[in-house]
Amino acid sequence: MRVRPMVGCEAGTVCAVRIVDNRRLVFDPRRRWSPYASMGSKLAEPSRPSFAYVQALDETKGNAHTTERTAKEMLTTLLEGFGCFGAGDGASKASTMPVLQERAGVVSLAVKELHQRVDKLRYMDQTCTVVADYLEAHEVVRRFLCPNGPPVLAKDGAAEGILDLERHGT
Repeated sequence: MRVRPMVGCEAGTVCAVRIVDNRRLVFDPRRRWSPYASMGSKLAEPSRPSFAYVQALDETKGNAHTTERTAKEMLTTLLEGFGCFGAGDGASKASTMPVLQERAGVVSLAVKELHQRVDKLRYMDQTCTVVADYLEAHEVVRRFLCPNGPPVLAKDGAAEGILDLERHGT
């Protein structure tokens, strides 16, 4: 899990997620609670959803670090023939189609790494077929956090799911 860096238009806002350590994060960390109410009755601490992951990266980690810790390991597992899942953020259109290599996002860095590894396999006279699906999980997470919200993934009148999800192979 990666907490993405804030962007300019978010200046002055508070992040709703805080990384506790390298595996855990908590939602709404800014909420304060007092053990005593105004009339002297004791209050319980409000519930703060927290989750544990294989790895948690905070907003100070750049795309190169995130790629190194997530996508490269995923590619190793993928090329060994196992299933894989997940990457970090840095997956927006601005990050996936960079003008400058220094601003490359996780997806473009992972795809670059994949191409290099496939070229190496082909150089060693191995054949391989690469088929990739890519689906951003932001809206899935939003639906998880707000289950009564509208079906934000529905496109073109679909009641559930995603229409026209494409597979691209080489």
